[in-house]
Amino acid sequence: MELVMTTVALPRPLDLSAEHWAHAPVAEQSEWTEEGLMISRYLAGDEQALDELVDRYRDSAFWVSRYVVNDDEVAADVVQEAFIRVLQRHERYDPVRPFKAWFLQIVRNLSIDALRRRKHQAGPDALEGVSQDHPGFQRMERMELAERIQSVLSTLPEKYRELIRLRDVEGHGSDEIASMIGVDYGTTRWRIHQARKLFRQEWVARYGDDV
Repeated sequence: MELVMTTVALPRPLDLSAEHWAHAPVAEQSEWTEEGLMISRYLAGDEQALDELVDRYRDSAFWVSRYVVNDDEVAADVVQEAFIRVLQRHERYDPVRPFKAWFLQIVRNLSIDALRRRKHQAGPDALEGVSQDHPGFQRMERMELAERIQSVLSTLPEKYRELIRLRDVEGHGSDEIASMIGVDYGTTRWRIHQARKLFRQEWVARYGDDV
């Protein structure tokens, strides 16, 4: 499927943080990620920078969302909303840190919100009398699982939440994660082990069965 982003007119941020982003000293920008520089260029008036950012992350964001919502149209809407959030709340992004993990977390959060809205609109009796093998029940089960995972992740320290997302959700290798977070390979593997251990302990405490 080819994902097409609808052009959205975004208001230019007028706060001081936007001014700093657009006109930060060159020495400071030398430490920024490529994505941080794209955002800076966009805030300075370069519309092409937004196209570059969208082209780079549109597909991966779509599949992350679709995995959660299991609906092409909803996933496309989520991705568009995620890019809008990035530009409206750019001051929350640290431009020296990896952009991908931060952005895909926005996508995941918006996807879970979309699932909750659909679940609420469907109502508790929406699938009454339908076989449990029906795709509707399977989607509801995925919704519940996604909510449980997000709930358990929210209890972990941020550094462990990020590691689980990078390793177990997005499928990055330990060596790639080490490079992304700026920590040596051995320490990264140990932290991933600790993150999974904490996640499993919290999951069992809440739901009584192992993951």
